[in-house]
Amino acid sequence: MAESKARTVLNEGDQKIIDAAYATRNPSIFTDYYFRNTRGGYMAYPGSVRHGLYYESWKLSGKPASFASRSSEVAFEVVPQFGDFSEYLGPRKPGVPLPESAGIAFFEKRGFLFLPWALNFDRARQEQLTVIGLTGTGKT
Repeated sequence: MAESKARTVLNEGDQKIIDAAYATRNPSIFTDYYFRNTRGGYMAYPGSVRHGLYYESWKLSGKPASFASRSSEVAFEVVPQFGDFSEYLGPRKPGVPLPESAGIAFFEKRGFLFLPWALNFDRARQEQLTVIGLTGTGKT
């Protein structure tokens, strides 16, 4: 039988991320770093719940160039992006002006984060194990 010589070598930073995720039972710490899209984050467009929360925070804090946010116990930076984002608000009735917030979207510099309910689900104790499988699914 052939022997695999492939090795995974973790650097000190990798090990710290894995240790922190394990110690806090928070997979978002791991996924925030290792599960990033090619743009390096996500946009919150006008009309979304996150956009509304960010817009109010941004205005109350004096409209800074960036600000900190937190979700699933992971902190990240949010940067306003200016432009015409009115298409995300859906069809408009004639004569109804666009809200001021239609000209701004917020870029979240983060990776994938578990939603709070999914984080709670992941942390829940499993009292019972149920296996549902058919022939050939490797149950034995």
